[in-house]
Amino acid sequence: ERRRRYERVLFKHILGVYCLAEGKGLQAVELVDVSEDGLSFQLPVESKSLDVIKEDISFRFYFSQDTYIMVDVKVQNKRDCIENGQKFKRFGCTVETSSQSYDAYKFFVMFLGKYAETSHQDKGDLKFFFF
Repeated sequence: ERRRRYERVLFKHILGVYCLAEGKGLQAVELVDVSEDGLSFQLPVESKSLDVIKEDISFRFYFSQDTYIMVDVKVQNKRDCIENGQKFKRFGCTVETSSQSYDAYKFFVMFLGKYAETSHQDKGDLKFFFF
């Protein structure tokens, strides 16, 4: 049984994602997955950044060193999890669809979905030649 309206796309280490903490600047977070109407992220349980996570958060998705889109979210749940022997606090969020940058976020998620459907793993079977 599906609990979500949209399929989530696994999303790790693709680009820089930071939450904007009032008075504390940008705090790095690890994005776990994204969908058109939500996302999840996690922080190590010993992270000092856990103190800045509130119900409403603004994220910056950095696609280059100095350009980003802002994504506003609302935290819906949080839970403990263990990944590769490390303990994390994982947060499930809904994305604010009325924000100015929502269309860019939505198309980014759609791109990731199409990429996941059609991409191939490079098995190193072809050699690269440089001229």
